[in-house]
Amino acid sequence: MKNSCKDSERSGNIEVTENVTQLFDNLIGRDEDELAAKSRIFLKSGNDNDFRLLDITDQYYKLVKELEELKEKLTDDGNVHLTVSEVADLFRCHEQHIRNMKSKGKFKKGRHYINFGGKILFRREALLQDFGLWANQARRC
Repeated sequence: MKNSCKDSERSGNIEVTENVTQLFDNLIGRDEDELAAKSRIFLKSGNDNDFRLLDITDQYYKLVKELEELKEKLTDDGNVHLTVSEVADLFRCHEQHIRNMKSKGKFKKGRHYINFGGKILFRREALLQDFGLWANQARRC
């Protein structure tokens, strides 16, 4: 199948058969491990009469892996992540003061904050513990 798809991709013409249609239909709803073991993921490019099948399996799994890493960053230990603005509200100060504290090394990367695609997200629980804000939070609730 692999060689026939590559030959067909070079020619630019593939006859639509039940096998190609079944390939796309069977991919829907499959488990990731099952796909890796049995099938490749193809993207249909072009119209119904003149199209190419592009193998996008590697790109698909790369995106799935990146998505899992982002989910893990945002949901580690049930921790709530806050923006600079939200931390400033928590500390009852200006946003620039929070940025200055970060620049001076008052916050530790990995402990107090993470870099999420160029955006800084602070870990609420670590801030509350390390900066003595538990008492303030208990009174608010």
